[in-house]
Amino acid sequence: MNIGGLGLVLIAAAIPTPERILDEPGSYAKAAADPSTRLSVTAHCSKERPRAAEISLGWSTTRAEVAAFRVDITSVRDGFATGKFVTSGELIPGARTFEFPDARPGVYYYWRLLTKTEQGWVYAANGRFDAPICPWDGDEEEKE
Repeated sequence: MNIGGLGLVLIAAAIPTPERILDEPGSYAKAAADPSTRLSVTAHCSKERPRAAEISLGWSTTRAEVAAFRVDITSVRDGFATGKFVTSGELIPGARTFEFPDARPGVYYYWRLLTKTEQGWVYAANGRFDAPICPWDGDEEEKE
């Protein structure tokens, strides 16, 4: 929700039950989290794109052996289990944010962060966010 131009920041603490995940999306069904990872979400209305939300998913970790990160996002409660999600693809080890420009106004999203280690892809943490509904009072011709 965007109030008076201020962005909403949500922080989700990881639950201390790391679990290994396998290679295919169907294996990501069970939520788990790494206690060394913290998530944050910043959601606000875009100043450049009329009626569009700007969503920035962020994380911090003290895990040293990370070879890559991956962010998965779904608007469906069982989207990870059923393969109905979008993914960032493999992100560099130094990445700490992922911008999600395709959020639909008023939609409740689930997201998860995965880390690639010597053991393969493992859950780091998961969270939720609402995409803000962004009013626009400009000229209809300007937005196109």
